[in-house]
Formats: sequence, structure tokens, C-alpha cells
Amino acid sequence: MATKYIRDYCPSATYVMKALLPNYHVDFRRYSTDMQGGISSIMEAPGDQVEGIVYDIAQKEIEDLNIDAQFELQKYQKKGNELQQDLMREMTPKLQAVLTDLIEVEGYDVVMPRAGLLYTNAKHNITRKVTEKLNEKQ
Repeated sequence: MATKYIRDYCPSATYVMKALLPNYHVDFRRYSTDMQGGISSIMEAPGDQVEGIVYDIAQKEIEDLNIDAQFELQKYQKKGNELQQDLMREMTPKLQAVLTDLIEVEGYDVVMPRAGLLYTNAKHNITRKVTEKLNEKQ
């Protein structure tokens, strides 16, 4: 977090020391329109290191930051769920059409989702056929 944002979000913050975090690197995974730049995260990376600064921050400010982070996480989870539902709405009719065609052409008596089975012989798995047919319809 840049010094300006530390001061904005944690006015009580006082500098303690510089620090190194071994076996991590900085990764910019999102863009913030508010900050007009990338949002950084630290990711595991054996052999790398991240330089940083340690601040002493009031407990209340830490709790407020955690609440903000939870809100952002919930917002992105909601968006992810909405995108997944949109994809399912789009793909379900296509999948149903492909399955109907395969059942008719191949003469299957039963088609079940693999997740509902404890064991099945790989020769009965039609996932590749279904995927190929879906790709043809693209």
C-alpha cells in the first residue's frame, strides 16, 4: 500500500522498520479505476523476495480494513456467481441439444453426470464426444 493510502486508511500508522518477505513476489492481478492503477498481491515464489515496510496500526483500523476486504471479496464472489449463472443459461440448451443428438445417434439408454457415480469404466465416459460436439456448434 502506498504511503498516501496508509495515511488515508490508517491515520494512526507509525513506521516500525523495513522488511523482506522471502519466497514471494509482487503480482498485479486487478486494475483499480479508483486508484487508476494495478492492485498488487503477493504470491508464493520460491527464491524471490518482497521488500516492504512494517507499520504499527491501531486495532480498530485493522478491523476496518478487514471489513473492507471482506466486502470487496463478497462483491467479487457475487460477480463470479453471476457470470457462472450467465454461462450456464447460455450453455444448458446447447448441452441438452448435443446430448439429445448423441443419445439418438449412439443409442444410449442412460446418461448420467460423472459426479453422481462412485465408479465407471472409462469406456463409458462420453465427455470427449460431448465436448467435441459443443465445439462444433461454436
